[in-house]
Amino acid sequence: MFRRRQVFLFVLLAASLALTGCNVPLLQKKAFSPYEITKADDGVTDAQTALVEKVLDQDHLMQTVGEEYGFAYRDTVSIQLASGDDGYRKLLSRDGKSKETLDREVKYTDASVYRNNISINLAKRKSETDVRSTLAHELTHILFNQNSVKIPSWVNEGLAQRMGMREEVRGQPPVVQEGQQLKVLTHVLQNKQEQGELKLLVDNLDTIHTMSSTYNVEWLDYLAVNNLWEEQGAEKFREYLAKTEPTLKLKPADTFASVFGLKQDRYESEYNETLADALKQPDRGVKLSFNVTEKSPGKLLIRQAGAQDYNVFNLVQGENHVTVKPDNTVDGLKLLNTYKGKAEAKPNVLFLMVYLDKPKDLEGKLVKSYGVAVSRTFGRYYYLNSFLNVEGEASNTSHNVKLPGLELTGVETANE
Repeated sequence: MFRRRQVFLFVLLAASLALTGCNVPLLQKKAFSPYEITKADDGVTDAQTALVEKVLDQDHLMQTVGEEYGFAYRDTVSIQLASGDDGYRKLLSRDGKSKETLDREVKYTDASVYRNNISINLAKRKSETDVRSTLAHELTHILFNQNSVKIPSWVNEGLAQRMGMREEVRGQPPVVQEGQQLKVLTHVLQNKQEQGELKLLVDNLDTIHTMSSTYNVEWLDYLAVNNLWEEQGAEKFREYLAKTEPTLKLKPADTFASVFGLKQDRYESEYNETLADALKQPDRGVKLSFNVTEKSPGKLLIRQAGAQDYNVFNLVQGENHVTVKPDNTVDGLKLLNTYKGKAEAKPNVLFLMVYLDKPKDLEGKLVKSYGVAVSRTFGRYYYLNSFLNVEGEASNTSHNVKLPGLELTGVETANE
């Protein structure tokens, strides 16, 4: 039971390929439907199917992935949707798979690729952002499969994760996009500190699917690939991908060295050195930029990660810039007093919040305070989430940086 899009010619024009600057061979023209969507069980709704269609059609996701890496899709991509674990298990079931393998895949993954098929567990990927990010990741794998791109596992996963994470924050404010990058970096740095040498060249799909590693392998792959992309440039990377064509009869390791000028094991070593240097960054505090968008009867509270006392300030309407130092002092506003927080201090979370004199009605709920949480890890600061504290309810968190009277516009780790 599926919906098939109207058949049309799905081949990127030679002109668009020429823009990549690499020698990608022209593909023979072949008429085919770019994708088909299959409902794996009756729990998948028409609205969920329509959401996937919207991401693929209106957001032009397949074109975006193809143009980014310099290839075109050669055949129809089958997108199989499951409403939960049971349907997802059926999609993953194939001859030769053990029950133990299936159990691990269902537990630890939310999507999977096999040949031209993408299977998604919608119980784990509910929002449009989730769906778009997942599709971008898995479509990258399909693109490489269809074009016989033979690259090492860490490059393959890193490039797929790069597309997925880019789509995850597409259209989000810079403070959210920057926060995503630093969240990934600090996770990898934590494991670098605990384990020493992090291996790029030994990861594999089994490691990713079974979560047998103590850290997120895909995040390490992403950081390593992104670092290489920034060092060498997009055109060089597309040249590398184009040269992996099997007709050229080059070994993946030889192709990597010939294009990037160093062997993979040397790059692995150099990247570990980069991470080791990153661990040495001292904590000099954070510069916060925010707008007070309305005159609210309340106070502004700032507490550095790990500190017991909140610094209390008057709300100054308009644009504000403050520096919060590691010792919990704040430059940029006149301090009124300090207030000892009732909640236990979190060692790695800084709070910037508005505490109202009396609760404010917001869509039928009485909000007594709101603000943003900023992570502090290895001397780096990044936006974590925003929150609303409502009377009679647990704190509601989100990624909306525009709050009822406060908008966060910048989080910058202080370097001086």
